[in-house]
Amino acid sequence: MCVYRKHSADVGQVKQHGSDIWVDLRLDHTLGSEIQIVLEFGAKWIIPRDRSSVSLRPAVDLSFHTSGSVRVYIVPANVGETVAFHTYRMPCAGNFHKVVFHTHAQLKSSLWILNVAASRVLRPLLNTSADSSNGKAVPLSHIGSIKDIQTSIYIRASHSIVCRYQSHAVVIDHQSYTRSGLQDKFCTARWGRWRFVKDDYVSLIAFNDATGFEFHQHHAVNVETTFDALP
Repeated sequence: MCVYRKHSADVGQVKQHGSDIWVDLRLDHTLGSEIQIVLEFGAKWIIPRDRSSVSLRPAVDLSFHTSGSVRVYIVPANVGETVAFHTYRMPCAGNFHKVVFHTHAQLKSSLWILNVAASRVLRPLLNTSADSSNGKAVPLSHIGSIKDIQTSIYIRASHSIVCRYQSHAVVIDHQSYTRSGLQDKFCTARWGRWRFVKDDYVSLIAFNDATGFEFHQHHAVNVETTFDALP
């Protein structure tokens, strides 16, 4: 696995207290046999000779999660299709830039990002404002299907949809393997020009297919972000 980090043209990563870049790594090996892991790290910092000519804005990475934290949430077994959602409020004004998505693709799911409160588009359908902060997805069996919910959101609030993401996995020899997810064709451009102000909404709405066993799901959006001024 190779991971390369390239910032947007007008932003840069802050190097603090003479430190180098840092990396969090978690490996989940579930096949029951031994594997050999080789980790190789390298970094190169470029410091211009004439610092007065540099006008890069400091970038930070923000992570948004459907559970409201880095925790996974539970998709219950044998309840049909489910939805999980959470809404964030931005602390001050700024811009979003590049975006990366993450999910557990072994269970097919889709993730919609909106710039309005999730309860605004879901409450009339679910008859509840409870999000997935309690650690469980909400069953849809009593109101319809994923397609019904998505169609309703699209009709009522299509202008508020920033991006739609679809998980992707393939089954080889009865084993599920994750592949890169699919984004709608406007996703990258909309994130790249997303200008937000204080108290603006960022909502994640995840739709999970039915499962016959309890599944630990995770949906996360990691965004390169610049702020006008920190609160």
